[in-house]
Amino acid sequence: MTRLELGLSARAVLSDRALLQAVLPKIRHIVEQYTSSRIAEVAWDTFSKSLRVSRYRKNDTVEQAPNEFLIVLDGLLKEVHDSPGIEGQISEFFSAGSVIATKLEPPWSRVLKTPFSVVSPDLVRPKIPPMTAYAIEPSTVIRVNWDLIHRLAAVRPEWGEFQVSLLWTYIEEQYSVILQLREKRTLARYQALMQRSDLVGRLTQRDTAAYLGITESALSRFIRRSDSDFETR
Repeated sequence: MTRLELGLSARAVLSDRALLQAVLPKIRHIVEQYTSSRIAEVAWDTFSKSLRVSRYRKNDTVEQAPNEFLIVLDGLLKEVHDSPGIEGQISEFFSAGSVIATKLEPPWSRVLKTPFSVVSPDLVRPKIPPMTAYAIEPSTVIRVNWDLIHRLAAVRPEWGEFQVSLLWTYIEEQYSVILQLREKRTLARYQALMQRSDLVGRLTQRDTAAYLGITESALSRFIRRSDSDFETR
């Protein structure tokens, strides 16, 4: 999962406009890390004016349009599967600096079939399972318009470079979802989750169990067994 070092707590009492002004220099620095030249002021002004701030209370649903991705400024979010059979299972947790792109649909991804395939020219592109994001804590996100970046990339090479980096983030997010669906080893997933320093003391037992795909009682038994195995080593 991708996380950006924004170095700002959005918990401070700031208006949306003041908050954006505070983080814009850092966002620009991050963008230019992925470009071979400095971004022109006119293009940056267009981009920065398109950014939007959204604030959510605990348990709020976090909306995400197909033509945008989100940058978490503060708080903690979870993304939950909506598909039958895995409904309610948590696919990922997103803390400050995380980029959420699981609902992003770039123009090329809206085509029903892949542009080419070495296996079959009629191969249908698989769809990512539908998911919904929720705020675990009061949270603040920046909404970034993908279509605008796509238009800027068509005329400015530095934005094309940044677009490629965002596409990689998109692929990384989708690959993470696939791995979570395929990973059946509860112990490996639990250990990986416990190693995330950004989540220490922030997850309920219910959310931990939903991430692992087990019940809360099964999680309690699993933790007791794991602790017992550790003590006997």
